[in-house]
Amino acid sequence: MDKNPILRIATKILFAPIILFGLYVQFHGDFGPGGGFQAGVIVASAFILYAIVFGLEKGKELFPLNINLFLLALGYFIWRCWYCINVAWRRIPIL
Repeated sequence: MDKNPILRIATKILFAPIILFGLYVQFHGDFGPGGGFQAGVIVASAFILYAIVFGLEKGKELFPLNINLFLLALGYFIWRCWYCINVAWRRIPIL
């Protein structure tokens, strides 16, 4: 698909708005439907679209493995800290 100029231009135009919409869903999830899972699916769809149109190697260049692993570890660390704070304040039981 990387030879089709219409798909390439459309992907370049739609990539940023898809991510912005994902951020909108993330941060306005308290006021309506949406939240973390839905926002993650929307943002991931932008990267999947890019990888489908431009190829997997270009997709890996856009979001390298070391950044991916760093964000994965950061997300787990934030979640674990939030859990420990809530356990310390006795808001949730210990698992």
